[in-house]
Amino acid sequence: MTGALTKTSWHENQLLGAFEPAARKRLKRYLRPVNLKVGTVICLAGGSLEYAYFPQGSVLSLLTVLEDGSASACANIGREGCVRPLRRHVQPCLL
Repeated sequence: MTGALTKTSWHENQLLGAFEPAARKRLKRYLRPVNLKVGTVICLAGGSLEYAYFPQGSVLSLLTVLEDGSASACANIGREGCVRPLRRHVQPCLL
């Protein structure tokens, strides 16, 4: 997500686009676009997530690390939802 949040960009994330206009107006001052590179870790297992992320044109994956050290995606969150902090645990939020 780059640049200012425009009327069009609200609908790039379907969850944000589902809000009524008055709710979007109240939320807008709290939202900031960020650019993340592929492979960026936004929260480690057991860590706390400081921000909610509303993907636009990307997918965030929640990974489970297996005993042998390999990782497997247990959830993928795209433009239909968000990843948000919840009592020190990361939780997906989907439409």
